[in-house]
Amino acid sequence: MAWASDTPRIAGLLLALAAFSLITVTQAVITLMRGGGRQSTFPYGPALAVGFLLAATL
Repeated sequence: MAWASDTPRIAGLLLALAAFSLITVTQAVITLMRGGGRQSTFPYGPALAVGFLLAATL
């Protein structure tokens, strides 16, 4: 069964996606709470770093 060996890898990718989404939403909420508009920019670096590190380690 090939899918059984892929389960930890898929779980790691899902956790990384969840962390990326959570950090991105948190940054967006903070930006809006500080008075920024919908077109304000915020960095994706921290979210990408956490996502890549979680996907690589799990």
